[in-house]
Amino acid sequence: MAAAYKVDVLVYRNNRKVETLSVQKTFSLDEKEAEALDQLEIRVPYDPPGKGQYLFDVVVRADDPSVLSRRRQILKAKI
Repeated sequence: MAAAYKVDVLVYRNNRKVETLSVQKTFSLDEKEAEALDQLEIRVPYDPPGKGQYLFDVVVRADDPSVLSRRRQILKAKI
């Protein structure tokens, strides 16, 4: 079993967009691994440029235009 994902993270600092990060990841698992898997972990490294109120708009989608799959989540952090 294989699945490819594209992750876009739009970073806002003090209500201003400061950066867009993109990562593509492909997972290949055999049937036994897939059945035992509770969740997939995709890391997008980011080093904040300074203190402030940050908002991370995270969009995960299948990296295949024929598949209509998308998940979006917004995270807030004060640094």
